[in-house]
Amino acid sequence: MSASGIVNAFVAVGRFFYFPNWMFQLLERTYEKILPDHERNMSISKVDSFIAAVVDRSRTDKKLKGDYPARLMESGSPLVKLEHSAKI
Repeated sequence: MSASGIVNAFVAVGRFFYFPNWMFQLLERTYEKILPDHERNMSISKVDSFIAAVVDRSRTDKKLKGDYPARLMESGSPLVKLEHSAKI
């Protein structure tokens, strides 16, 4: 599994870091429509499915009781928040 596409996407976002949020979102949507990056989308999809599997396994496997996602779930964090925090 390669995460290079998602890493490149994070680096590319850095170019627009200081733009206002509305301008960044407009630019990002426009850029994606003009120049879609299928490799990046596949990489993001792979990372998303891996994170979802890790979170799901932490929820069902009692041996992983002390790992980070399991502790967050015990504290009451929603699964969506767990998946987002695992990507950072």
